[in-house]
Amino acid sequence: MAPEELLKQKSFNVVISADDCGKRRNRTEIRRILLDGGYPGEQIYEFDKRKEGIQRYDPSQYFAPDFIKYQEEEILIDGGCYNLDSALEMRRHCKNLKKVYAFEPDPISYKHCLAVQQETGFEQVKMIQAGTWNSKTTLSFEIGNDGGSSLAKTGEISVPVVTIDETVMPEDRITYIKLDVEGAELESLEGARITIQKYKPKLAVCLYHKPEDLITLPLYIKGLVPEYKLYVRHHSNVPEETVLYAVIP
Repeated sequence: MAPEELLKQKSFNVVISADDCGKRRNRTEIRRILLDGGYPGEQIYEFDKRKEGIQRYDPSQYFAPDFIKYQEEEILIDGGCYNLDSALEMRRHCKNLKKVYAFEPDPISYKHCLAVQQETGFEQVKMIQAGTWNSKTTLSFEIGNDGGSSLAKTGEISVPVVTIDETVMPEDRITYIKLDVEGAELESLEGARITIQKYKPKLAVCLYHKPEDLITLPLYIKGLVPEYKLYVRHHSNVPEETVLYAVIP
């Protein structure tokens, strides 16, 4: 039903459930359109997945599968570190987390990460206020102050983006790459091509942000390292949190 038709009838109870990937602003916008059109406010309800107990995100999803085998010493690339929960989770899973390259372009989340790093004494983390991409440039960015912040054509601010290949120090042998970068996964993998082919690290890459990623990401990864074994796991009872893993048998 088109919004125009709904506004003409004004006879339904309307339930708004539009907070996928943290975009809670969508709920606010839909509610505003209805109220501005004269829709009765007492007939508008909002459904927040997080408040209703629906599983959304578990930081262990990137590191807990039984086919993940840890080395004595690990170096993690954390693309889209948000609040450092992924890096903290990996620290619980491996014996020696030597170093973490933590990328976060959202300025609010970046400051929060610095606070978490200080509170937890996480000295192994190297915070990088930039997004991961296939070149070094500046792109438009939509601030969400949550896990849904993302690169966007009409974002509020501009943020720097860099490649993983150019950021990693030559002496660091990367063993693990986690990417949850809200649709920039393919470009981030392209920017990590040299690192992936050189070190063949374990990969945990989000697979749900774009429909085409279900095909393009596995094909790209297998093209870089044909001996990778790929796994796909879904970690929630909503459409989000599908992860592609690549490991050397």
